[in-house]
Amino acid sequence: PTPTANLVLSSGTVSLTNSGNFYQTITVTNSGAAPATNLQLPAISAPLYLYSLNTCVSGQTLAPGASCSYSVAY
Repeated sequence: PTPTANLVLSSGTVSLTNSGNFYQTITVTNSGAAPATNLQLPAISAPLYLYSLNTCVSGQTLAPGASCSYSVAY
């Protein structure tokens, strides 16, 4: 069979509350056996939510076993 990429998120939900948690870091890991190409970050409603501290970049390729992360901030 042809190897496939499999992206796993560290969190399925981004929860930004007024209880002091104004950012969340999400890690994306390719647990598959093939590169994940053309990575796209989800659309967000700026300026209310902004990406920061990114190691994930839209359009990048994530090699098997590699990870990147991004933070969503309010």
